[in-house]
Amino acid sequence: MKKALSLILLLAVLTILVSCNKLHADAVVADVYYRDGVPYDPNGEIFFTEPFLSETRVREWNSAEPPDALPETRTVVIGDRATCDETFTDCPFDVDFDSEMIVIYVTGSIYVRPIRVKDTALSDGVLKINLSAKKSGSGADAASPHERYVVIKLDKVDFDRVDVGYKE
Repeated sequence: MKKALSLILLLAVLTILVSCNKLHADAVVADVYYRDGVPYDPNGEIFFTEPFLSETRVREWNSAEPPDALPETRTVVIGDRATCDETFTDCPFDVDFDSEMIVIYVTGSIYVRPIRVKDTALSDGVLKINLSAKKSGSGADAASPHERYVVIKLDKVDFDRVDVGYKE
């Protein structure tokens, strides 16, 4: 009996320790596509300001830009209302910046597969966000090359660096 209780207590402590560095992240709250700076959001809900789009360009698959002119990805963290207002023409979702923040992951893509947050963790000052895309059963999930802006809302934490992993 004592061994069983000790084992249960040990498992409970391990579960707490392992889950302490996990963060609550909402599902992807927006997934917007841009081609040559023109939005084609499937839901027509989110639009970014022109200055933000200019500052966050990434290399598209067939971009006319020289290969080293633009990065392959960018990650932007928004932790306050002023930055949010500079980013969105009208922020379409509620964010309590006292306890939440927004992370925007920008990448070049040829797919329109739904993206989800696989997991998040904070370890040694590094905020890790892993995203995954679900392939469609029909295989009809490709599009012309575009910039994809994935907007994630999650718990506000202190960090030194953000690493986003994304597997199409």
